[in-house]
Amino acid sequence: MRTGLAARANRSTPRGSRNHNSVATVLKRILFVCEGNQSRSPTAEAIFRDAPGLEVRSAGFNPFARTQVEETMMEWADLVVAMDRRVERHLRLRFEQLLAQRTVVCLDIPDEYDYMQPDLIAELGAFRTSPPNFRPFFPQHVVAARNP
Repeated sequence: MRTGLAARANRSTPRGSRNHNSVATVLKRILFVCEGNQSRSPTAEAIFRDAPGLEVRSAGFNPFARTQVEETMMEWADLVVAMDRRVERHLRLRFEQLLAQRTVVCLDIPDEYDYMQPDLIAELGAFRTSPPNFRPFFPQHVVAARNP
């Protein structure tokens, strides 16, 4: 298992009426994206599915993905979470205009896990509470409930 979460926020400058940089903004919709929507993003969707105040979905960008990422998903999401840099690059190329209006986070979680594998759950669990700049994206009661 990798130590710690090697996540970095790659925030695009929000445009339009939504203020993604405001601490007061409560994020409602999170889209988790990996390559095939087989392991990483469906695990993230499963562990965040019951979090109060959040709506989550998952998708993949490869043709064989269980659920392929589409423009309507990008429009739906307040936060787009790419599982690794390759996924992030693909999303930025394909959805450049839409992502300019969204917050994008890359977790740097490699494609080496199975669905619901404990090490993957631990990596994703760290996303809930750190680094601190992710906390404004979650309602306070979600952070508190997930913090041991």
